[in-house]
Amino acid sequence: MRLLEAIEEADRIRPNEIRHETKALYIYELEGEIAEIMEAPMHQPDFPDYTELLVPKPFDTLYQWFLAARIDLENQDNEQYVIDRAAFLDGLNAFRAWWARNRLKKKNGNWVIW
Repeated sequence: MRLLEAIEEADRIRPNEIRHETKALYIYELEGEIAEIMEAPMHQPDFPDYTELLVPKPFDTLYQWFLAARIDLENQDNEQYVIDRAAFLDGLNAFRAWWARNRLKKKNGNWVIW
């Protein structure tokens, strides 16, 4: 998923007045956390709309739920925030589990990243 796609999808499910740049900054913050999980290089803070985000399909829906939760927080919609935050955390946990299963290899009784 590209940055612009994540923002457009979040806007579709949660119409809002938050500036595009602010939503891109939110995604940038999340990408930092994901880069740490993946031990991948971090995007630059001014990464353009066409930048491919780190989380692959089918786990990339976590971006839209993350943004939806941030929008809910800005709109002070606590009930919807709890729902969207839970959807985001479910997606993030599914991604983490998938990443661990597919990127770790057992060697001599210890798990190592390859």
